[in-house]
Amino acid sequence: MLDASDFYESKSEGLGDRFLLEIDRSLARIQEAPKRWPQPFRGFHRARLHDFPYGIFYKVLKSEIVVVAIAHLRRRPGYWLHRWRH
Repeated sequence: MLDASDFYESKSEGLGDRFLLEIDRSLARIQEAPKRWPQPFRGFHRARLHDFPYGIFYKVLKSEIVVVAIAHLRRRPGYWLHRWRH
């Protein structure tokens, strides 16, 4: 996430901050209605960012929402799946 923010900032001043702000907004939307987004991988929901080719992949557990990855959607789909060991 921070590497992507740095990349966008190097392309245009303020773009990295816009990227981070969009992540914050998406996390707030996830918190409001966690089951609203599709499950492209069994058990993992994905909320797409607006204006950026990234998605937030997360699991909805009984008492919490766990973000597993903020991943570029055009690179190596599912590369982050090994991170979940539950």
